[in-house]
Amino acid sequence: MIRIVSAVAACCLVATSARAEFPDRPIRIIVPTAPGGSSDIVTRIIAEAATPFLGQRVVVESRPGGNGNVGMDAVAKSAPDGYTLGNCAIGTCTVNPFLYRMPYDIRTEIQPVFWAVSLTNALAVNARLPVRNVEEFIALARTRTLFYGSSGIGSLHHMSAELLGPQLGVRFEHVPYRGAGPAMQDLMGGRIDFMIENISTVVGPARDGAIRPLAVTGPTRSEAAPDLPSFTELGYRDMVVLAWFGFVGPAHMPPAVVATLNSAFNRALQTEMVQTRFREMSLVAEGGSPERFQQHIDSELARWERIVRERGIRAE
Repeated sequence: MIRIVSAVAACCLVATSARAEFPDRPIRIIVPTAPGGSSDIVTRIIAEAATPFLGQRVVVESRPGGNGNVGMDAVAKSAPDGYTLGNCAIGTCTVNPFLYRMPYDIRTEIQPVFWAVSLTNALAVNARLPVRNVEEFIALARTRTLFYGSSGIGSLHHMSAELLGPQLGVRFEHVPYRGAGPAMQDLMGGRIDFMIENISTVVGPARDGAIRPLAVTGPTRSEAAPDLPSFTELGYRDMVVLAWFGFVGPAHMPPAVVATLNSAFNRALQTEMVQTRFREMSLVAEGGSPERFQQHIDSELARWERIVRERGIRAE
């Protein structure tokens, strides 16, 4: 009888241990924007590469709505077991909290897991605008109102221009669109004057002569367009604005689970497939610890809260 009890206990111990192993089923990453955008593409690349290191499929689910708040709220309200993560970007995680009545608290209900990538942006004008550099751009902006496009209020395009205007001593007129694609089409068609858009999006139309990039918003020049000066190089040191993406989960996830996820994503980031794809997209691999991503989010929250308040930006 003692042996039978011991055997049963051992079996139960093994079963409990197996259940405690993470992960033991697929992991879901919610992208709070429409399919096909940068957030979606970056997430799918890393998810595919991370699957072998986790031993489980990493499934990407697009859940747009509410300017990203619908998907991120689903992440915040999910069980803190590591099986539901979300793609966190500059707008959804560090601008929205100051524009909307949020259904969750980004500081207390979201936990950083992994900083994936960053991407520099470029100030680009339509090819008909009679400017060839930032100095000429400023001079023209002081003689007439320049209109710029964005994918919507609170987007990176919008916030970058709001940051740039005071530094140049000019004020621009914002034209929000339903997505960056339509805005870029109007830029190439000459219906708006400029955009601050991802360098990877700008390079092709610039090569075709449809638009004219003037400067990049990274701390240094971009490998994708080495002839373009950075705003830092031109003396505008507060104009370092990067698009970035990372993965977060609900608060109170077990440290061991967060460590497992972070390790797998970091290993995925180093694979040849991911490195090659990201170079093609002009993305800079970030990686590192959850604490590093937390520090980045905190600094971005402080920055964009200041800009929203100083510029009186409001969501419509």
